[in-house]
Amino acid sequence: MEVDQFRVNEYSEIEQEKLNLINSTYKTLEQLENYKNETIQFEQQRTINQVQQRVFQQALQGAIGNLNSCLIMSYIYVPLVPILACWKRFNITIS
Repeated sequence: MEVDQFRVNEYSEIEQEKLNLINSTYKTLEQLENYKNETIQFEQQRTINQVQQRVFQQALQGAIGNLNSCLIMSYIYVPLVPILACWKRFNITIS
């Protein structure tokens, strides 16, 4: 009888340890899933930020290019205004 009781107790302890191990494994898997999702969200946000930064840089470079073109044209054109006005006054044309 004692032997049977001992077996039942040992069996119960083993079953309890199995349940504890299953629960612990489940919690660990749950944590890993959360970490994975956080990592995915972090990487997505980082990629979005990088794309936004590249788009902004390209837009800024385009704007700087346009401004440079305008400045170059103004430096070329502004000195010509008095010359062209003078030519017009004397009916000088460029062929």
